[in-house]
Amino acid sequence: MDFSALLEQAFAAFAVFFHDSFYLPMAAVAVAAFFFVKRRKEFAAALALALFLAFFAQGFLVEPRPCQVDAGVARFVECPASSGLPSLHATVAGVLAIASLGTAAFYFLAPFALLIAASRVFLGVHSVLQVAAGLALGMLVYLIVVQLSDWLWRKK
Repeated sequence: MDFSALLEQAFAAFAVFFHDSFYLPMAAVAVAAFFFVKRRKEFAAALALALFLAFFAQGFLVEPRPCQVDAGVARFVECPASSGLPSLHATVAGVLAIASLGTAAFYFLAPFALLIAASRVFLGVHSVLQVAAGLALGMLVYLIVVQLSDWLWRKK
């Protein structure tokens, strides 16, 4: 077996693991990140708000997943029935990455976020646009929560 095939198998295993058991591993990464981020309250609030908004957006913005348009696109997993925009996985990953900026955890969480986003496209369950929207939503929500927190605490 050549190196590229081995690398593809390893990435496929990573992608399937985070697809099939999304909540537990992402929760574990989020809890670990909580101890490294500088603004813990804002991180927790942004994570919850970003997930809520992403769930709401998936119900409102009915954007089919690539595997719903072309059944041959899905690899290694069944095609989810829900809308694909934005990617919930990428939304969480976006919050994790931006919240860790300026800490040692950023050097793990930023590449992790990109791997999560790439894995969604690799599996055929999201388009590049859908994961980019998820990453952007997560990052934007975190930045808004931080700004709002600063504004509220400065007012008092």
